[in-house]
Amino acid sequence: IIRVGADFDRTMQGVASRFTEPIERGSEAFNSLEQAAMRTGRETEFTASQSADALAALARAGFSAEQAVAALRPTVDLATTAEVDLGTAAGMAADALGQWGLMAENSAELGANLARVNDVLARASSSANLSVGDLSEGFRDAAPAAMRIGVSLEQTTAMLDALAGGGIRGAQAGTALRIAFGRLAAPPSEARSALRRLHVDLEDGQGNVRNMVDILGDLQTATEG
Repeated sequence: IIRVGADFDRTMQGVASRFTEPIERGSEAFNSLEQAAMRTGRETEFTASQSADALAALARAGFSAEQAVAALRPTVDLATTAEVDLGTAAGMAADALGQWGLMAENSAELGANLARVNDVLARASSSANLSVGDLSEGFRDAAPAAMRIGVSLEQTTAMLDALAGGGIRGAQAGTALRIAFGRLAAPPSEARSALRRLHVDLEDGQGNVRNMVDILGDLQTATEG
């Protein structure tokens, strides 16, 4: 019992040092973090030390102590749904927030963004084709290119799921989408000419890249038969 308590104490001190502005032991913020980890250990299938690891992952991602405490319970729900450990769930959610430009200083906005990301990750875990790990790897390559041409988090996830159904998963799928998005944004001249002959427009009237799903739909129609 003493050893477990001492290990948890050391872990919490490590968590406190992970935040942008290190938190002193005994401060209100430190006590709030400690109580959140202990409460999660009492009320869920995860231990207090595992909860502390999740708080550390959130701290590394740029969460404040207050934001990390608020994010802990939704992260527990994600870990349970996706059947991954708590630290992994926190790391994946935090990575996705950064990859999609969804980090925010405002706690309410960050909470809403985290809920959105967690919903997408949880949905992926229910797919027969796609695991949360596959999705996280795919985001790493696909997200920056998707954001440049206005493809949403949800659309990219659906595309990664479709690719996984064809046996293309993880980083391989992310790379495939990154290349596809890049070529849509700036297609080679021969490709642009071919699309023009097929009457497939890549840009709208304002010069912006059209919705990826609409482009693919037009291409499918144009090449039927």
